[in-house]
Amino acid sequence: MAVNLGGAQDRWDRMNSREQRLVLALGITLIICIVYALVSKIQSGMTDLEKSNAKARKALQSLAVYRNAKARAAGTGSDIKIPDKAIELDSYLENIISDLELTSPTYPALKAVRVGAYEELSFDIELKGLSIESMTQLLEKVEKGSKLVVVKELSIDRNFRDKEKLDLEFTVATFKTPTAEKDETSDDKEGEDS
Repeated sequence: MAVNLGGAQDRWDRMNSREQRLVLALGITLIICIVYALVSKIQSGMTDLEKSNAKARKALQSLAVYRNAKARAAGTGSDIKIPDKAIELDSYLENIISDLELTSPTYPALKAVRVGAYEELSFDIELKGLSIESMTQLLEKVEKGSKLVVVKELSIDRNFRDKEKLDLEFTVATFKTPTAEKDETSDDKEGEDS
């Protein structure tokens, strides 16, 4: 390597100043062309990605319009009676997950939030390494199994290790009519005072 560099140095020294300027200009031009090619490749990739994202957004919007139209045609949802006791989400999901032979996740504690006249119970679930078919079947069974169970939030990412698999994070919720525990405890205290 040192011999080659020494030979190149000798050749450089033998060139007159005009030839040295031409070689420098050629080198700079070559570097500019390489940088330009890289930038244009990245820009074309970004353009293709943006077109793909636009198609995906349009498809998702069409699905949302179709789903809303189908829901309106099926009814307003007022025919669903919200029970006093909520569906046990962990058992509900475990049955679906075991039917699909997926790895069972750990189920966190339920979060209870008051929504109008009802109480919403929900938790977040994370499943990793799903195929597109199993993910589709899972979400379909969760949504169609009971009208009282809904998927509120959904996040899908490619698996870090296997690009053919997907990582799924979603929030599942159910509803119940709130119980009047505070009223019962205050009635008990009044009965004890008398």
